[in-house]
Amino acid sequence: MVAAVDKAINIVSPLISMALVGVKSCNEKFNNQKILLDDLRDIRDREEWNRAGYTAWVGIPDVLGYVYQSLHGSLGLNTDQLTVSMDLAQMKIRSAFNSEVVMSVWKHSEFVGWSESFGGKCTDNWKYLAAAYERWEWLALIFEDEITYRSSLTAYYLALHIHELAFEMASGREVSSSGHHFSVPVDFLTEEKEIKQRAISLLLRNSALPELWTCLNVTQDQMKNSWGNWIRCCQIWLRQVYRDYWFGFDQMPHRNFFDAL
Repeated sequence: MVAAVDKAINIVSPLISMALVGVKSCNEKFNNQKILLDDLRDIRDREEWNRAGYTAWVGIPDVLGYVYQSLHGSLGLNTDQLTVSMDLAQMKIRSAFNSEVVMSVWKHSEFVGWSESFGGKCTDNWKYLAAAYERWEWLALIFEDEITYRSSLTAYYLALHIHELAFEMASGREVSSSGHHFSVPVDFLTEEKEIKQRAISLLLRNSALPELWTCLNVTQDQMKNSWGNWIRCCQIWLRQVYRDYWFGFDQMPHRNFFDAL
């Protein structure tokens, strides 16, 4: 499936790269490139697309959406445009499986790392995306180098992760240290320490950072007070998914995140 998805990505790469250049311009006339996500999803509705086939093949439009929203969000962080990244992540779209269900992009599992084309495994989704710089030459025209790319990608998913915590609090759900079912998988925490440190720096330099929770009427104190339990939820999730890897508190680069604000 990796080869098949790569072929699909290469076909639409001119559209994706053009949209990313618009984001990178930081020009309000060009940096709103949300519409491309709909275009990629609409492939599913075309008559020539076989929607009754093997799930992994049918799900390729979702992989395209996953790749695009991830690259779009990463570039937004890289260019200090967190708001642009989150505008797409919070865009309301209908579920591909139930047209009556309308949710933000980041709430759709197939667009944040659970696509069926990779067997629904977030670990395989993340490995595919994190290694993309090595396979897609056109990414070198968007991101300075592989470290910059992976740091930006990690920063974006950390931003989504923080926003999910705020969403849970705004919804009145208590964050329990006993575990949590994440909408946004936390595979980004498996990146090397240098990548995670760079990611935190990218996020902290974005002046719009507090909007990740203030847009939901959640205060910084509320976020900070819930952060400990949230990190414990991450540990539980990581131990379940990556059974052969140990993640201690000292390996969580964002443990004292709110102290840096």
